[in-house]
Amino acid sequence: SYADILTPNLTEACILTDTPYRGDMESGELVAICEKLSEMGPKKIVISGLEKGAVLFHCTAGKDRTGVLASAVLSLCGVSAEDIVADYEVTYTYNRKSFEAMLAMMGEEAAEQMRPYLSSLAETMEKQVENYRKLGLEQHLERYGVTQEEIRTLKDKFLSKI
Repeated sequence: SYADILTPNLTEACILTDTPYRGDMESGELVAICEKLSEMGPKKIVISGLEKGAVLFHCTAGKDRTGVLASAVLSLCGVSAEDIVADYEVTYTYNRKSFEAMLAMMGEEAAEQMRPYLSSLAETMEKQVENYRKLGLEQHLERYGVTQEEIRTLKDKFLSKI
């Protein structure tokens, strides 16, 4: 059995895929490396240590692991709870057609059991954002080794001055 997620840095990813290392790889090259790595078994790949900074994260419905990670980043960047919740809610709207196609391939009973897992209700994310507030998300991350410099870098990459 393989790990669900693989988190190599760029050098390790190149070694694992027999790809010549270059510090200035373009996004298409990084996607190709991720595809090679996923053929080895893990469901998710996160390559760390990229100078230009680009991150792709996703999950099946685009709202669970993805929603939590996106909401955490948005929260760290000071986005309002209202906007974080709205961003989460729209996931179902954007994915409705593909969800409905998937459900149509299932039997009626199985589809009805699956349907609630595909929704992205506001209350779910409201609770998550409240948990960030109670926890003190930034301080919590620091306790687990994320530095203030790394948090500032994240904010710099996601926020722009207008």
